[in-house]
Amino acid sequence: MRCKNRPVYLMFFCYGVLSFATYFPKGQTDLREWLVFLMANFLLYSVYFALAPVSGSLGKLPAMLLNFYIILLISRQIYKMYFYMQTYHGQNSLPATAVISAAVIITGLNLFRQENRRLAKMMFLFTALLLALAFFLNWEKADGIHVYNIIRYSSNPVYLSVFDFAVPMLVSAEYTGKQGKAENLAFAAAVFGFFAVVSVFAFCCVGGNILYSLSPLQMLFQLSATGLIKNYDAIYNFFLFFAFFAALTALVTGLKKIKEDFTHFGNNDLLAVIPMVFAVPYLPDIFWPAAEAVCVLLLVAGRKYEKS
Repeated sequence: MRCKNRPVYLMFFCYGVLSFATYFPKGQTDLREWLVFLMANFLLYSVYFALAPVSGSLGKLPAMLLNFYIILLISRQIYKMYFYMQTYHGQNSLPATAVISAAVIITGLNLFRQENRRLAKMMFLFTALLLALAFFLNWEKADGIHVYNIIRYSSNPVYLSVFDFAVPMLVSAEYTGKQGKAENLAFAAAVFGFFAVVSVFAFCCVGGNILYSLSPLQMLFQLSATGLIKNYDAIYNFFLFFAFFAALTALVTGLKKIKEDFTHFGNNDLLAVIPMVFAVPYLPDIFWPAAEAVCVLLLVAGRKYEKS
């Protein structure tokens, strides 16, 4: 996308990849369920992006609530990365994840916009290498007959709560009227369309009528083992951390934007990330889409529009 929001889109694409890779479904899912879910998310995000205001500053109360929400999202990403590493590699990765997270947040708060643009390109490059590697290593395993076999067997519906980047992306983007909204809609179509392609490819690579308690991207990671390298999925962790860097940088970028309208506490409120990381697993699944919807409405209704 040739537009001034391109670095924002690159970072939030990485954010989406991280969310997709580290998600653990509550039950067994099939291809049909994933495709319906991705389409539903595209339609929902299209509504959010269409409602996005094109100008104006935030009022104090909406800015304070959105500030708190983005800090909560930072806590969620840190917890998800920790839980992912511990689940697949059986180690206490909280200290390492905490150190990396703190370094990224502190660096992000002190970066200028131009430096963020350079970082966005680098993080997107490594995330793209992760995806290319997943496709390359599993290309010969793909067979359309596998999709036919699996799609005939529908699983019990499970509640999915995967993506939550609408609010920080809308905060971070710089709007240029209808053109900006069109670019946001194109971004949503590209992201969810790409994840639909990943889902189809992943289910083409597995045979039988088995349903999987993994996200399609994680399925590709697990399928990448070869005769020479049994734990090939460990190599993906190196690349996935770049997506993690991008996700935190994107959230900090949105937070800095909010703090232009909410200057209280300075950056001291980021200390709330510490207790919130431990509170995240106790929040119900319905909390995240409900909070996102409320914050989108705050973002729309809380704007103070300037008279032209």
